[in-house]
Amino acid sequence: MLTVIVFCLFFVCDGFQYGNSTEKSDSLSEVKGYYPNDSLMRSLPKYRKDFSVLMERGPLIHANTDWGREVRSTFDYKAVDIRLGFKRTEPTLYNHLYRNPTFGIGLYSATFQSEFLGQPHAIYAFADIPFKRKILKDQMSFRYFASVGVGFNFTPFDEEDNPLNQFIGSYENIYTHFGLTSAYRINSGLFIDASIGLKHFSNGSLRKPNTGLNIIPFTIGLRSILNERYHTATYTQAIPNFQLQPQWNFMISAGGKNYTTGEGQYPKLAIGIQRVWQWDYKFRMGIGADMFYSGAAERRLDRTQVSFEDRASFGIVGIWEWVLTPHLYVPIGIGAYMHRNIHNEEITWYYSRLGLRYRLTNGISAGLSIKAHRLKADFFEWTLAYTLFN
Repeated sequence: MLTVIVFCLFFVCDGFQYGNSTEKSDSLSEVKGYYPNDSLMRSLPKYRKDFSVLMERGPLIHANTDWGREVRSTFDYKAVDIRLGFKRTEPTLYNHLYRNPTFGIGLYSATFQSEFLGQPHAIYAFADIPFKRKILKDQMSFRYFASVGVGFNFTPFDEEDNPLNQFIGSYENIYTHFGLTSAYRINSGLFIDASIGLKHFSNGSLRKPNTGLNIIPFTIGLRSILNERYHTATYTQAIPNFQLQPQWNFMISAGGKNYTTGEGQYPKLAIGIQRVWQWDYKFRMGIGADMFYSGAAERRLDRTQVSFEDRASFGIVGIWEWVLTPHLYVPIGIGAYMHRNIHNEEITWYYSRLGLRYRLTNGISAGLSIKAHRLKADFFEWTLAYTLFN
């Protein structure tokens, strides 16, 4: 599901065209086409800081079961978000390509008015990327966003104490939120933000049950610029032509999986090799091979004779990577099994992977991703990768 959302948001919202170097900022005090001199640039703050308070409501998307449809009417979802955003003011190339994006952190608190789900909270990081087009004489602008973090304070499933919660089997879960935002400028430092999107909680099958919580929230609130208004530097240089950059990626991933409710977690491992080509500043594409290993097969299958083929699976995967900054990127993969094991819950002949990765050095990167079959999570994987450039 997350892979589909990212593809739709990207191709609809961003496209393959770079922003215009003379586009206006979303603040009245920021001047079109202004490029400060070096001394003024040194005197400016490195980031513009935004503070937001947002209220949220919306329906819960039920699980595709009779039970899910029955309990959906018992929920009354309400939430509040508090965000601190940082918009970089320096005229860097990637700041220009993504039209001065905002990165930040947020706190989330919700209630479902339901004792068996709990009152979840979350801490998350977010990225807010504006569209180029604005309307109403630049009074209204539009953005797309993504948030990823950790949710906690759920009341998890318990066979005796909480049997009604078939959605979530763990106290902590991964929090994700994708969507579209419109902003109306009240004055140079105050905005009304409204958004709609998809919010998802899941533990990646680390503890069952894990059908996940999916919400379509409508959010509205105020966003204020905290620091003093100032000019934002505009990237005025011509964008250099990008030279094709082939590379080899070698990866190893580790995680855990719960196969049966009430039992423990078993290790999941993966290794991969990829041949990837970066053809411009924003995108990489390539092909690779994966091997997945599911541990403790003897105990899970209750068999004395278990071969390597019972534990391992192999696949060919297509790679697409969305480069957000020189260090931060979103890897997406859609693969097909050459060999799979249904008893390891590889329920379809294809699989998908979606994650977030940060380049620690020129060759080493690390991050978190989720592997899934159709709309069902297989496991969360912590990944360490090494890249060789031609």
